Amino acid sequence: RKDRKLVSKVPKGVLLTGPPEKNLLARALATEVGLSFHVASGTEFVEIFVGTGAARVRELFEKARKSTPSIIFIDEIDAVCGKRGRTLNS
Repeated sequence: RKDRKLVSKVPKGVLLTGPPEKNLLARALATEVGLSFHVASGTEFVEIFVGTGAARVRELFEKARKSTPSIIFIDEIDAVCGKRGRTLNS
């Protein structure tokens, strides 16, 4: 498929910011160029038990590796990463 040429030019990582519907945009891109699409919410990675969230991240990336090329979309990633400019002591 000729759209595959576009895939080779896409950067390894993209951060989408702005109003809602970013998930829809990423899903449409994956569908248009024939990529597998994996979605998770950042809140799924925040857990009470140490290591559980990290294990879920590893599982998500392993699943994506098995179906490459693919797009991983993590919605609400600020739940994991926090807000810019804040420190742990804020």
